[in-house]
Amino acid sequence: MEHRIGAGNHKRDQREARGASASGTDLAPEDTADEHSSAAVHSDQLRILFTQAPIALAVNVIVASMMAAALVPVDQRRYLVFWLGLMSVTIALRALLCLWYSRAAKAGSSAPPWGAYSALGSGVTGALWGIGGVLLFPDADRYQMFIALTIAGMCAGAVAVNVSHFPTLLAFIVTAIFPLALRFALKATTPDEMLAGMMVVFAVALAFAGYNFNRSMAETLRLRIDLARNARALEATNIQLRDESRHRRAAEDMLRRVEKLDALGRLTGGLAHDFNNLLQIIIGNLDLLRSRVTPGAGERLLVAAHEGADRAAKLTHSLLAFARDQQLGVEVEDLNAIIEDFSELLRDAVRENGTIGFALGAQPLFCLVDTTHFQTALLNLVLNAGQALPPQGGHIAVATQRVGLDERQAAEYPNLKPGSYVMVTVSDTGKGMSPEVMEHVFEPFYTTKEIGKGSGLGLSQVWGFAIQSGGSIAMTSRPNEGTTVRMLLPAADGRSSAAAISPRRVAVEPAAAVVKPESVTVLVVEDEPAVRSFMAKGVGELGYRVLTAADGPSALRLLRERATINLLFSDIMMPNGIRGDELAKEARKLRPELKVLLTSGYSARPEADLAFPFLQKPFSHRELAQTLGDVLADD
Repeated sequence: MEHRIGAGNHKRDQREARGASASGTDLAPEDTADEHSSAAVHSDQLRILFTQAPIALAVNVIVASMMAAALVPVDQRRYLVFWLGLMSVTIALRALLCLWYSRAAKAGSSAPPWGAYSALGSGVTGALWGIGGVLLFPDADRYQMFIALTIAGMCAGAVAVNVSHFPTLLAFIVTAIFPLALRFALKATTPDEMLAGMMVVFAVALAFAGYNFNRSMAETLRLRIDLARNARALEATNIQLRDESRHRRAAEDMLRRVEKLDALGRLTGGLAHDFNNLLQIIIGNLDLLRSRVTPGAGERLLVAAHEGADRAAKLTHSLLAFARDQQLGVEVEDLNAIIEDFSELLRDAVRENGTIGFALGAQPLFCLVDTTHFQTALLNLVLNAGQALPPQGGHIAVATQRVGLDERQAAEYPNLKPGSYVMVTVSDTGKGMSPEVMEHVFEPFYTTKEIGKGSGLGLSQVWGFAIQSGGSIAMTSRPNEGTTVRMLLPAADGRSSAAAISPRRVAVEPAAAVVKPESVTVLVVEDEPAVRSFMAKGVGELGYRVLTAADGPSALRLLRERATINLLFSDIMMPNGIRGDELAKEARKLRPELKVLLTSGYSARPEADLAFPFLQKPFSHRELAQTLGDVLADD
């Protein structure tokens, strides 16, 4: 039940609950609920009492005035005026009490004992009727009967008006009826004694009737209050369930998108790996062919073919970035400093489309990041934002801040754990995107640009970079309201120079002494026959002696049988349960002096232990020669 002074009652209930807790009283939830319900019932009873009070006061004034007018012929006018004055003052004070209560109820205050004040006022009013009837009115039977009937009627009316608060009702009945009943009893005549008894019985009956009505009303109020409380609790539960359902749906949608992107990533990474193996054969053989072709038209054709293969290699690099198989050298860097150094290039990138502003702050923001890949990712975001700006121009804002995310906040970002991050925000005033487009923005080869103006790999590379860096990325956009991209990277304290997620290619300074290839035996390990054949041919073309193996177990057998193997040149991803990096560890146990060079069509898997030199496929014949020489020359 909604009641007007509910706020005041709630505050009082909170104070009572705090007082009980402070005093060391432990209340069960049911007990606390019962106390709150009782307080609310009491509050509603008082509200009904004071709502009805003006009617009772008006009736008292009118009946008292009529009583005085009826007794004017009697020679006691001055006493009647005195009695009527006292009655008027009492009624006025009770009216002020009602006004005070009304204002306090609106203010939410429940401090004064309203029930006690009401009972006191009711008792004084009843006393004026009862004592006035005894002392001020004539002894004539007709006047005494008249006053008795009037007071009886007033008491019956009080039951209807004051039933919500029994002390107020009882105070009026007792003080109004019993003085007059006592006077009739003292006359010691049988009719008067009988009338006194009848008045007492009437008073007791009214009191019991009022008490029963009061209990019934209290139970009704309690039921309505409990129903209202349960309804509010049910509504709160429904709201909570709706919120949880909305969060669950959002989490399920995000999980579905992440799983979709992860599946695309695995597919893309596998395709890129196989394509790199094919490119390795193409690029390697083109290199070998160029060394045999004389300058002229044939060489130009070979150069064009080589350039096409190089472009294909760059494409696979973009796909591996989305698949999170790119090679990251993560260090502790000040992201603000990186962006400031890079800001002019970003301004130039969007100069024809609009303006760009930076909100970086004066304090350094250290985080774990690969600077080169971060700059590429940021450039991709800014270029996308610039192309989304309207023809009349727009604005791009780049901002950074450090944020701490709890479990609930981190759940709003794909693949993100709670912790401290540096957030880079890129927002634009462009055309925005629909929810249907937002579903696919991070997928490779998905683009809304015109043919020839975008490959659909920019945002997919940013996605792969952010996730592989241990961070995440999220995007919000609405049609005609612009787009905001938030990229998070793990924050750092700036004291260390960092741990690599996946090390960079090992670069070995060339040694002064030149190793003679004919004195070196290289064991080439590759599961793809065509790639193995090219790798063996390429190593042999450099003058090295070559042995080949199709998998790890075969390579280990050769290492045990042949004493002349100087260098292990192995692919990382191989069948039969032994990866290339695991093979290298086992080979070093057999031959600690053995040189190792690993290669892969992936950009170095994050889970691979690449403490060994690494050569990314596809590689040229020159890169192969340089790397083999560097590894052999390294002491």
